[in-house]
Amino acid sequence: LLKVSNDKNLEQMQKELLILQTLGDKNFEYSLTPLVTLSGNNHFQYEQSFGVVFPFIEGKVKPISQKTIPEIARKLAMLHKVEVIDLDEKRLRNHSEVGFSFEAIEKFCELPICPTDFKDAFNKIFSEEKRKRIKKEFPISIIHGDLFFDNCLFREDFTLEKMIDFEQAGLGERIFDIGISIAGSCLKDGKISQDLKELFIKSYQEILPLNPNELESLHEFIHVGLFSIALWRIKRFFTGNLDDNKKLSYQELITRSINFEHSN
Repeated sequence: LLKVSNDKNLEQMQKELLILQTLGDKNFEYSLTPLVTLSGNNHFQYEQSFGVVFPFIEGKVKPISQKTIPEIARKLAMLHKVEVIDLDEKRLRNHSEVGFSFEAIEKFCELPICPTDFKDAFNKIFSEEKRKRIKKEFPISIIHGDLFFDNCLFREDFTLEKMIDFEQAGLGERIFDIGISIAGSCLKDGKISQDLKELFIKSYQEILPLNPNELESLHEFIHVGLFSIALWRIKRFFTGNLDDNKKLSYQELITRSINFEHSN
């Protein structure tokens, strides 16, 4: 399996590979460990592009369902259970280097380039009470940062074989990772499904129980997940101009957040 990257520099790619190598060393079996080339590196360079070679995996993306959601939740919990020692904290990047935390979203809303509808929706959703719950201290782990259903490869029996796309992985709050995974996976007709959300939480806690602060703040972190995805789209398509057809695609996420708030 060949991955070629043309939108990051070598340092950024090496930080991602260090996370994958660390997970491999800790015997986490649901991530891909890069293969070493004949020159002894875990990456290669061709002209201005960098790439990685991974072992081929027999698996495919499966539709969102009552079968796939519990598997995603349980495997995410297993990722969060991987022990992080002091050396890991010094070596591995923080998720904030590559992803959009609540603090990053909050700061973006203060900038002139922030779309008005994004800022208005943010202020409407995140009351002062919600912000206090979000800013509590939460357990830290290695997080995926982008574990949607289409970043999961399944066997034919719906067992999750591998997680892929660790480009936004790093050390971060596991409750953020749960929120973003629910925001991008527990969907029915374009909206957050209450049934799938509850199934996700139940399945996750079969492996790793959430503490009281996490349970109290989970609703808010699903919103954070939605706004984090929306900001990623803004950076790529609205201010980044990578695809004019997707320029306003961030609006889908803020609408989903508003619908989720109304449904609760």
